[in-house]
Amino acid sequence: MNYLENLGSSFWLIIDDNLFLCGHSFKDMGKKLTAIILMEAKPDVVIGAVK
Repeated sequence: MNYLENLGSSFWLIIDDNLFLCGHSFKDMGKKLTAIILMEAKPDVVIGAVK
């Protein structure tokens, strides 16, 4: 089972070959606590899921 399937509408940030999961919308950064997590999966996993 792909662990990314259960994340629903998450906010993803792709920089080079790194995939980050953001806790909320980028427009809310600085207004509330922000968590950005480096994922073990490669960006291709998320890109393939949205195609």
